[in-house]
Amino acid sequence: MLKLFTCVLWLVIVPGCIGLGCNRYFNKKENWILLLLGGYLVIWGSFEILILPMIYFRISLHVAVYIFMVLYLISAAVGLCINYKFFAGWRESLAKSLKGVHWTFWAAIVIIILQTYVSVRYMHLDQDDAFYVATASTAVHTDTLMEVDPYMGFKYEVLPSRYVLSPFPVFTAVWSSLIQIHPTILAHTVLPGVFIPMAYLVYFLLGKRFFANSKRQQGTFLLLCAIIQMFSYYSVYTSGSFLLFRIWQGKAVLVNVLLPLAFYFAIRTVKDNSNKADWIMLFFICTASCLVSSMGIMLTPIMIGIFVLMYAIKPFRKEIVSKSILCCSINIICALIYLYIR
Repeated sequence: MLKLFTCVLWLVIVPGCIGLGCNRYFNKKENWILLLLGGYLVIWGSFEILILPMIYFRISLHVAVYIFMVLYLISAAVGLCINYKFFAGWRESLAKSLKGVHWTFWAAIVIIILQTYVSVRYMHLDQDDAFYVATASTAVHTDTLMEVDPYMGFKYEVLPSRYVLSPFPVFTAVWSSLIQIHPTILAHTVLPGVFIPMAYLVYFLLGKRFFANSKRQQGTFLLLCAIIQMFSYYSVYTSGSFLLFRIWQGKAVLVNVLLPLAFYFAIRTVKDNSNKADWIMLFFICTASCLVSSMGIMLTPIMIGIFVLMYAIKPFRKEIVSKSILCCSINIICALIYLYIR
């Protein structure tokens, strides 16, 4: 029972409360959708910025756990304090948002719940877990941050340049220590229960953007996304197989959560030149992309760069270009570090 409480606390309540602080500045119609997403973006982005110096200076895992525990608990408390009014009239707000929802939306919800249940109840063994999950387990058992080779058990003479700038297994190790469960159990059983619904929240946001005036089309879009993902295991490299079979790996989070979310916020920022909160979220998306996968260091800025070429070059919009470069600043730094250490 205690483990269940800690899981809910660190995977839902704390990110949700951090998201409260962010969502105060978003469009009210999207507050509830961006609640969990905003919290995780802040957590992942700040984690990337802080964990890299810790790895370089060889800070022990338990010290990192205490630092992040204090930081995120304080952030959650601050978020709750500055946006406590969010809960006022939530029943009326929820009833209003669900009014007139098409049956395709509920069909999509049923499929999403089924997909999440299967991923949590059963277990898929993936070859890449020999490194990713093993790195998290090794960090927990040796009280280190990417110092020990999970294959051989020896300390690295040189940190692996391909992985050190995207230490998502260390995030798994830190969260398993906070929750007090084994990293393998966290990865294979717990994280799919959070990350799969999170991916569909992003798809729902995209549906609301594409079909703003039709709840029927929004529901149909979400339903089609769920069906396509469910029947996409014709290859191990599709986004659907990454979502349903190994969402605990950073590259799966990149392709199913962060890249679609970067696309969504690029529309809001680069195309529409939205408010400051959207630009801050885009910065955290870019930084979180560095955390989850080395591919994210380049892919997210490339996507934003394409939007800049389409909407900010002709006519030239200096403010949009400068803000876009600033959002990708951590990606640029990580890319330069990679070129130096490879």
